[in-house]
Amino acid sequence: MSDSPETLILNVDEAADGVRIDKFLSDTLTEYSRSFIQKIIKDELVLANDKHVKSNYKVAAGDVLNITVPECKTPEIEPENIPLDIIYEDDDIIVVNKPKGMVVHPAAGHYSGTLVNALMYHCKDNLSGINGVSRPGIVHRIDMNTTGVLVTCKNDFAHSRIAAQLAVHDITRKYNAIVWNPFSVESGTVDAPLARSRKDRKKVAIDQSGRRAVTHYRVLENFKQFAHVECQLETGRTHQIRVHMSSIGHPLLGDDVYVIEVNPRSSRTVPYISKVTGIPIVPLATKVILGYKLKDMGYEPGLQPEAKHYAIKMPVFSFEKIRGADISLGPEMKSTGECLGIAETFNEALYKAFIGAGIRLPKHKNMIITVKDEDKQDIIPIARRFEALGYRIYATLGTAKVLKENGIKVIRTNKLEQPAPNLMDLILGHKIDVVIDTPPQGVEHQKDGFVIRRNAIETGVNVLTSLDTAEALATSLENTDLNNLSLIDIATIARR
Repeated sequence: MSDSPETLILNVDEAADGVRIDKFLSDTLTEYSRSFIQKIIKDELVLANDKHVKSNYKVAAGDVLNITVPECKTPEIEPENIPLDIIYEDDDIIVVNKPKGMVVHPAAGHYSGTLVNALMYHCKDNLSGINGVSRPGIVHRIDMNTTGVLVTCKNDFAHSRIAAQLAVHDITRKYNAIVWNPFSVESGTVDAPLARSRKDRKKVAIDQSGRRAVTHYRVLENFKQFAHVECQLETGRTHQIRVHMSSIGHPLLGDDVYVIEVNPRSSRTVPYISKVTGIPIVPLATKVILGYKLKDMGYEPGLQPEAKHYAIKMPVFSFEKIRGADISLGPEMKSTGECLGIAETFNEALYKAFIGAGIRLPKHKNMIITVKDEDKQDIIPIARRFEALGYRIYATLGTAKVLKENGIKVIRTNKLEQPAPNLMDLILGHKIDVVIDTPPQGVEHQKDGFVIRRNAIETGVNVLTSLDTAEALATSLENTDLNNLSLIDIATIARR
C-alpha cells in the first residue's frame, strides 16, 4: 500500500460477469488481503458505476469500478539492541547470518524484533534508503523460519549495484534443506510459476498465471525417510523452495505451512495401490488400528522396494451420458470413475490408461485445435508433435494464424456461424480423432466452444480441454509400439 490515498479504476470484462465484487477485487488486487478488501467495501470506498455497493454485489461486464485505497500510516521503526551474527562488514555492506524465527523487516504483526530493528541499532544512520523507511538496507529477504545469509547495504550506491547483480543472476543463491522422502535422482529442476493462493492469501501456490519461478536442486545425501538437498534459486519468489519442494513430493521437514495433504480414508485409490504393489493396505491399516506393528507383520518403515513396472490411474468421465453438461474441466470433481494402465515402461502404461479412459487413437489422424489466446504459444510445440505423428490439423482463424507463423501445416476452417465447411461439419462428418479446445473462463453454454465440445462428445470424438493432457497423449503416442502392447496380470503381482 502507498503512504497516501490512491485511487484505482478497474473495468470489468466478460470473463468476470456475475462474480461477487469482493471475490473479483481479491482475485484482481492480489497485493491486498481479503479482509482488507472487505473493509474498504464496508467503508464505502468502492464504487460501481459511481454507486456504493455491498460485498455481495455481482459485477457485470462493462462495469467501471472506482476503488479508493486509504492512506497507510507507516509506524515508527525503532532501533533495538539485538545481537547480530555478522559474517562480514565494510563501509558499503554488512553480511548477516539471520537466525530462524527472526523477521527480516517490519510488517503487520512484526514491528519489533526484526533484522531491520537490529541493523538500525548497529549501523545507526548508515543504511540505504531505496526500499523505504520500513526496509532500510534490505536488498533481498528470506522467510522468518529460514536461517541464512543476507547481504544488506549501508548506502544507496551499494544497494543499487547489489540489486542489479541479483536481477541478472550474477549472485548465486544456494540453500540447504532437509526434506521428506529420499530421491531416486541425483538432481533436477522445478520450473513452475508462483502466485498468491486463491484459497489462502497467506500462502503461495503454483499457478500458471503467476510469475516464473525456477529452482535447481541437487541431492547431497539420502536417508531412510529424508533427504539433504541443495537448492539453487534462478528466481527469488516468496516461499519458492518450500512450495517447489512440496510440489514434487518432498516437503521441508518441520514446515508447518506447506505440507502434503493427509487424507485419512480409504478412497478408490487405495485398492489400485494394493493391486499394483501386492501390499494389502486396508487389512494392514485395520491391524495397525487394533494395535499391531508393521514390523510384526513383516514390513519395514519407509519406502517399499521400487516396482519393475509403472501404473497410471486415469480419471474416466461420462459427459456423453449427461446431456447439457459442459465438459470443460475445473477444480471441482467431475470424474465418475478411474481406470488403470500398467506396463514396464511409463509411456506404454500411459497409453493403456488413455485406452481405458475411452481415448482410442489413432483412427483417421485428423484433429481440431482451437485454444484461448493465453494458450496459443503453449499449443505450438504440442501441435508440432501431432503433426510429426502424421495428423492433419484443422483450426479456426486465430489459432491457425499462430500455427502457420510457426511453420506448422494447418487447414483453416470456419467457425460455427460461418458458411460450410465449418467446425460442426468436420465433427459431424465422423472423420475427426480428437478436439483440443481450451475455453476461456466465464464462457456461457450458448457460446461456440460449448456447442463444439458437446457435439464432439455426443458424436464419439475425443475432446481435451487441458494442454497438459494433450501433451501427455502426444508423449504416449510417440513412445509406444501400438501393435505390440505387453500384458501384465495384476492378480499375480506379489509383495516384494
